[in-house]
Amino acid sequence: MKLTFHIAAFTLVSFCLAGCGGEDFSTPPPGLANVRAKSAPKAESDTDEAAIPHADSLAEAVSNDSQSGQQPESITTELPGVRKADGTGPSADTVKLTTNDQPAIAAESAEQPASVLKGVAVGTQDDAVVTVGGKSTAQVEASKDRKESAAAAGMSLLDKLKTDDVAKEKVARRGTSPAARQVMTQTGRNAIAAEAWYRLRNQLAKRFYVAATQDGRRIAASFGASRLAVLDTQVMPPLPIPTAVPMAARMQQQRLLKPDVTTRYLSNLPGTISCLEFIPSGNVVLAGTEDGRVIARSNADLTDWDLYAQDLFAWQDEHANPTRVSDASVVVLKTINDQRLLTVDGGGVCKIWEMAQVVHPPVSPLDITEAQAKSPETKTTTAKPLHTVELPRARVLSLKICGHRAFGVAVTKDEVVTVFDTASGQVLQSITAAQLDDTQPVCGIVNEQLKQILVGLADGRIFKLALPGGDAVKGVDEDGNDTNFQIVFAPEAHDRDGAVTSLELNDDRTLLYFGRSNGTLATFDLKRSQIQQTEKLHNSPVADIFTTPAGLFSIADNRLAKLSHIPVVAGHNAANQTLQLPVDSVLNSKELVERDELMPGQRANPRPIVRANPNLADVDESLSGLRPADPVLALYEHQLRVAKDSATQDAIRQKIFGLKPEREVAVDKSYDEVTPVKTGELQSEFDFQSRPLQRVVMSVSNDGAILATAQARRSLPLRAGGPTRPVAVWDVATETKLRTWQVPGELTNLVLEVNSGSLFSEPFYGRMRLSDGRLVTDQSPSQLLTRPVLFQMSPQSTHLAIGMAGAPGTAGNVVQMVGVTSDFKHEGIDAFEGVTSAMAWSPDGGSLFVAVRERTQCRLLELESPTLQVRSEIDAERMEGAWNVDAFDPHRSIAGATHLLPSPDGKLLVTYGHHTSRQSPYQIRFWQKSKDGWPQEDVKVVDSQQPMLETEMTATPMVFVDQQSSQLAVIGSKGFAVLDARTGSLQGSQPLPNVDDRRPAAVFSPDGKWALAGDREGNVWVWELSSLNRPPRHFAAQAGPITGLAMSPNARFLVTIGEENRIRTWDVSAFLNDAERSTRKSR
Repeated sequence: MKLTFHIAAFTLVSFCLAGCGGEDFSTPPPGLANVRAKSAPKAESDTDEAAIPHADSLAEAVSNDSQSGQQPESITTELPGVRKADGTGPSADTVKLTTNDQPAIAAESAEQPASVLKGVAVGTQDDAVVTVGGKSTAQVEASKDRKESAAAAGMSLLDKLKTDDVAKEKVARRGTSPAARQVMTQTGRNAIAAEAWYRLRNQLAKRFYVAATQDGRRIAASFGASRLAVLDTQVMPPLPIPTAVPMAARMQQQRLLKPDVTTRYLSNLPGTISCLEFIPSGNVVLAGTEDGRVIARSNADLTDWDLYAQDLFAWQDEHANPTRVSDASVVVLKTINDQRLLTVDGGGVCKIWEMAQVVHPPVSPLDITEAQAKSPETKTTTAKPLHTVELPRARVLSLKICGHRAFGVAVTKDEVVTVFDTASGQVLQSITAAQLDDTQPVCGIVNEQLKQILVGLADGRIFKLALPGGDAVKGVDEDGNDTNFQIVFAPEAHDRDGAVTSLELNDDRTLLYFGRSNGTLATFDLKRSQIQQTEKLHNSPVADIFTTPAGLFSIADNRLAKLSHIPVVAGHNAANQTLQLPVDSVLNSKELVERDELMPGQRANPRPIVRANPNLADVDESLSGLRPADPVLALYEHQLRVAKDSATQDAIRQKIFGLKPEREVAVDKSYDEVTPVKTGELQSEFDFQSRPLQRVVMSVSNDGAILATAQARRSLPLRAGGPTRPVAVWDVATETKLRTWQVPGELTNLVLEVNSGSLFSEPFYGRMRLSDGRLVTDQSPSQLLTRPVLFQMSPQSTHLAIGMAGAPGTAGNVVQMVGVTSDFKHEGIDAFEGVTSAMAWSPDGGSLFVAVRERTQCRLLELESPTLQVRSEIDAERMEGAWNVDAFDPHRSIAGATHLLPSPDGKLLVTYGHHTSRQSPYQIRFWQKSKDGWPQEDVKVVDSQQPMLETEMTATPMVFVDQQSSQLAVIGSKGFAVLDARTGSLQGSQPLPNVDDRRPAAVFSPDGKWALAGDREGNVWVWELSSLNRPPRHFAAQAGPITGLAMSPNARFLVTIGEENRIRTWDVSAFLNDAERSTRKSR
């Protein structure tokens, strides 16, 4: 049985006895008297410490009484050494030992000498501190009418002995108090021991070294004096998965929708971190420093930006100017909104600033000089605050911006709660511990609807008080007296969860979430005044709670973040998610809140335990090696990436040429005729050792200046993961890498659209913007259960058509239309378990042809652009057998049409695909347009039992010869072939031998005039499609087998790559023109 202390005031006891119906309470009840007799002190000197009864003897007395059948409700022993009021012996102002669970203070005497029991000071000399809580004599006299707590009133000795009507009335009135629903054994100041309160205050003060965005997608944490890490959680609200979806498919959907957490490390900050915060967008993280400055660092989402954009952000950070906001350490940073920022320094000075005056926009590389690049010294700027908030000059333990960002609530070390207006900085109300039942406040939050404040206390209770102009709050204390506060929550007798350390309200202000010092998270129904749920989520104090669309985030002092209360939707298992934040060993060794003066018997806090960071790198190695060692060259390369006009780009190129050694561009002359001119050469790092060998996909601009490259990856299911592969964009002339994105999964083609400044991949992962390196997905939240698979840019480059793949057991739109230069976005073509297998634009951009594979059918449609209304259903083919949309493979699945090619005049549509015919499933179909649409009776079919088109080593297996509608050229499994577009008959062919164990890389020129292929010796062979049977011309392009070919849209530039990992660009315009002239002469 635990032992606790009670201090009873003689004056208070006398006052209570005077109104108790004349009953004699001058002697204790018999049971209590027996216990007192057993534990009575020996008659020795009043100052003899040996006369103090030991706790063990008291426990023995209790045990003896239990064995004798006596069950006293409260066992009390008076300590000697304090005179009674009459001077004859121990007074009522005596420290009492009781078998109740927790200590409480009834009253104190101003004349107690120093007494120590179990390391707790219970008295001092006159006019000094006389209580464990630190009260002086004047404070004791001012608060004599206070009881231990509202909940403990029903357990006091006097209330158990009173039987008169007055006592019954008070008990009845106490039943109306919320706190009376449960019974607490200890409340008030002494509910938490002095040492535990000291430790808790230090833990609370360290909460400002962790920050999170309001949506929970990014969390920053310090992990060293000048280092921090930013976790990109990628959390999002769960979307319903229909229950009709098979269990295995639902589980797969959940795994696919679960985001990967990425971490970015920011090191070598020019100052010692003292607090962290995000701006509302989350793109910039702010660090307060111990020397009074605010440092801004860019915080790009690793999945949204390419590597060189991230390096540019880091480079700009190195040149960013910090802002001084104080001469003391900045201990709190809080963003109020996009325009305002709040700071609190170590002296308790709180100021509100204009965001733009503190957080400066990143400096453009175009504004940096060579001298600044060589010596990136920053200049500390100053700013003028908008307002100063009159907080107490004490360390801030908690500060919350709440009430739709209109209110701030600060709790300081001197036990004052300050509520202020964030717009004006005006203090609305200050609440002291005396107004909170003499209990230490820990945290607070404002309910702006009622203009009331909720305050979490160190004893585990939550009080509600009215703000000026708010709804009045009236309560009743344990004696039935009216108060200006209400006890919203009071712990039960067996509750050991500790102080309330954080508070949060839900959106409609009906639920209150609060964390406790033992890591418990509770949900409280404010309307019903009852606990809905209690979870032990953490093993240390809950430092912060905030609601997000994805659920409730809680962050504990031990740097563990958890997402709970995830919205329950169909098909999802709403399991809590856990994130481990980096541990700050430097912070763990600090004492942010100074200790109160040690009392007799107290020991200093032991040395903090320093924890290590498991599997946490000190630096971010993803950007290592990107930036040249020469800072001036690094400056010029960044300038080239952000320059928008061609004149500026050309001027920067000349500067880069001056810093790089001159390289002679050799002109290859393998024969006497006109030869291609090599315009550039780049070193690549592709994998040509693995088998089967994967070709290199490339796309080059019309001027040959910009080149995009990547290595293809095939035969992956639509939703398969796998390692990422780099997609790089080069400036050919200067051999400068402009962009590098990491693309996961399958990759079969690249399309560079210089007019729109974008790069696209197939399957479609989003628009890769060349100007700033950002990846724009163009995917709405409703499409999270679908996946983009392919795309087509309109001929006018105004709209982008995106083909989607659905999910098992679901129906949804599988075509999306997005404006390139506008905000237009539209969806269409509802399909059950559908996937868009092919798309193509009509030459005028007025129609979009779409092939869709569904569970039971394949459809070929002509859609109106951009509304996606169906103009004509060209074909509908019934499908039988098993179908798994997630396992769709356009090269192997029975999916109907997988390639579409409208003729230049718009009167013919060619399709190729895998159909249901058992005899000849692979078919090329020629559809003729008429005034009635696309009649099936006019379709010409070329079929085969084996695949007819080569799709492994080329991205353009079909083209109309000379851009005329009469002939179709194809790259087949054996070589080139030309078909009559009206009859489907073969008009010419050119076999191509294998290159080792694979087909050769081949490509058609976009104008339909030329067919090009590479061989194992590094030669490029060229045929004119109109005279396919004539001998080809060739030139030596590489030193090893050709692994990739690409031509610019205007057919002027050719790009080649060989297994020796050298990329070369060629101006082939003169070479091809000379070949064309030679062909005409021969005719």
